[in-house]
Amino acid sequence: GDLFKRAINFARCNFASYQVILNFMQRNEEKADTAAKIFTALKNESSAILKWNVKDLKVVLMEQAELTSHPFIVNNLEWRLNIVNNAGNFLHFEMQCNNPNSFPDWSCEARIECRVYNHKNGNYHSISMEHTYSKGENVQKSPRLVALKDITNPFKGYIKD
Repeated sequence: GDLFKRAINFARCNFASYQVILNFMQRNEEKADTAAKIFTALKNESSAILKWNVKDLKVVLMEQAELTSHPFIVNNLEWRLNIVNNAGNFLHFEMQCNNPNSFPDWSCEARIECRVYNHKNGNYHSISMEHTYSKGENVQKSPRLVALKDITNPFKGYIKD
């Protein structure tokens, strides 16, 4: 139930957890069935909600920079989120997909919605994208996500501290 869902969410956010799950299965035969279910669910899931609480956004806002998330595993592919400030008036969002198994011919169709939440009232800016990812096309950049003036305005509630 709930523990199973939490384990899958943890494993999705921690690429090294694949190895942890496999080691757990080898050491704990009586619990290997549960670990195998977690591993299989993680490997075979076709959709997921990825959450990234950005703590260093000020670095991106102060200069032309990019901030990259830790890897998420969905459908046996490695996904990373990037927030980009390319010295314009808007932040952009990129979704990167890599095949950690290095298969030469792979592709994945994805529909993505990126949301930037306001911590004061729960409102958010969002943008949707569709893209077919492959070895040669593994990054999709969004159009404008949110205006820098909105993100940096303390009264708008997007940045804490």
